[in-house]
Amino acid sequence: MNSFPFTAVEIAELLDLDLPKKHHSNGVSINYVCPVCGKPKFNLNIQKQVFHCPVCDFGGGMLDVYRTIRNLSSNGAAYKEIMERLNRTDLTKEYKTRSYDKKSEKSHSAAKASREILDKTYRKLLSLCSISSKHLLNLKNRGFSKEEIKKACFKSVPVLNSQNIVQKLIDSNCRLKGVPGFYYNKELGRWEMAINKNSVGYFVPYVDIDGYMTGLQIRRDTKNKKYRYIWFTSAYMNLGASSGTPIHYIKKKESNVLYLTEGSLKASIASQLSNKNFIAVAGVNSQEQLDKSLILLKNRGLNTLVDCFDADCISNQYVEKARRTIESKCEKLNIQYKRLNWNVECGKGIDDLLLNIKKGKVTRENFNQRQHWKAKKNL
Repeated sequence: MNSFPFTAVEIAELLDLDLPKKHHSNGVSINYVCPVCGKPKFNLNIQKQVFHCPVCDFGGGMLDVYRTIRNLSSNGAAYKEIMERLNRTDLTKEYKTRSYDKKSEKSHSAAKASREILDKTYRKLLSLCSISSKHLLNLKNRGFSKEEIKKACFKSVPVLNSQNIVQKLIDSNCRLKGVPGFYYNKELGRWEMAINKNSVGYFVPYVDIDGYMTGLQIRRDTKNKKYRYIWFTSAYMNLGASSGTPIHYIKKKESNVLYLTEGSLKASIASQLSNKNFIAVAGVNSQEQLDKSLILLKNRGLNTLVDCFDADCISNQYVEKARRTIESKCEKLNIQYKRLNWNVECGKGIDDLLLNIKKGKVTRENFNQRQHWKAKKNL
């Protein structure tokens, strides 16, 4: 029996899950297109209010699925956002004390490892991986040089030889317990990477303000742009851990100005093309780690944060609300908040904009340049 003030069907609608061309509902379940693997097998059990894809094994309860797809920090954050989007009042506080949210669903998980351990394991993992010519070309076309690609540690996901790499990590005394992306397979009695045929793509590292690599995303080789990025995570797996929503920070030079965008890869590209310091959140609503980072950076001299979220984000009410929240936080920290505006025709993201400027596709006449973007001559 569903005790939430919303249904799984409403969650599917909020997530804009696609129905297959040939679909039907028998009153017991509904099949959607899976947001992870793209197969029309993402089954919603209406009675149990749970989702599951038998192809890639993605699924879970309503909050789990919503949190994962929306890149939110917790089920509590997912619940709050769902209620706000549905414009409903929480008539009960029972949810906040539900034991399954933090206990039963994580009973087989391990505590997330320290950032020192994450950094050692992830850097060793990436050193054991190579990058395919296809992924190398993709990154070069985005504005990276071969040297920059190597320095940023972009590597192809080792779908075919992952077990050999896992053994090398163990032989190198790298800890896997509590490291998102790894789990212990009880049936086979060995450590494994939480990847499958639907994980084909390349790793995109997330590095914190102190230089520790604390998370990995996978940019998948899929035509479905909506769900191209997934976390390298082993949430709810035996001795695994959730990736959470880490931030990514790139420091190019000493400066009291910092530029904010969404997504590690986008920030890395923009930083390379502009020679500016960038910080990236995994999603506009994933602000927990951003809060901590801004406090630390304020103590290190930060006085201006420039919002470079996508040009078309202004029309999104949820993004607009997230932006106002960030602006409010900056005000409390006495950090000046500014917004860089440009026409979406010049490029959707700040990375697209800068690359188009570099290629000469954007001129000063059609770029609404603001005074706080200091590198005018270089744009």
